[in-house]
Amino acid sequence: MKPANSLEHPYRLPAAYAILYTLSFPLLGLSALADALLSLAYPEQAASLQFVRIHVLLIALYLLLLFVLGAALIVRSFANCRQNHVPLCVNSLLILKYGMIPFFIMNFGAYCFFYLVLLVASRGTILFGFPILLVSIAAATFLTWLTMLPGAFYGIQVIRLCRRQEKLGLAAALFHGILQFTFLLDIPDTMYLTAGKFGMGKRCAWLAAVLYTVFLTALVYGFQVLTA
Repeated sequence: MKPANSLEHPYRLPAAYAILYTLSFPLLGLSALADALLSLAYPEQAASLQFVRIHVLLIALYLLLLFVLGAALIVRSFANCRQNHVPLCVNSLLILKYGMIPFFIMNFGAYCFFYLVLLVASRGTILFGFPILLVSIAAATFLTWLTMLPGAFYGIQVIRLCRRQEKLGLAAALFHGILQFTFLLDIPDTMYLTAGKFGMGKRCAWLAAVLYTVFLTALVYGFQVLTA
């Protein structure tokens, strides 16, 4: 049996990246449940410093794994483009953009729930610390944006391939490059680049469009309810 290598399994890294990020929320929930059960069963051990250190270490290792995967994907995207692997670049972009949609929806919902609970628990007094709250939201947004980078860099490589095949002009390429790093606009742009320019991932594009429409509709409806 031949050993597995990156050429035989070219989509393991992008799939692993999307799956691990999506699993972070269920794992966090299971961790919180386990903590609660341990605290009830062994209150003294649960309050110990060693217990806290183990949790911090596990979280740090998980984040380190995600960072290494993301960095490896960015580096490999340039190599794939340099070797002119069009299907590999396009399919990796599809996995990283569409595969991360569940994570971003859960991430958005989690942050909204957290700040809503904070607002209710403080009975609105948290608004008096608006500058601190704004910094917190900005930091959360930036950390979420960082998770986009591997997919965005694969988007850049697809744009470069479009340029090589004269499918895009310079101004259009720069515009699409900005969209690839922009929240909410990167998914429609990915649909256009992959399905429109290379005719790949059309079914995935339709599915992503449906999910995207449902999410945006729910977002607008929720905003109207809160501001009514």
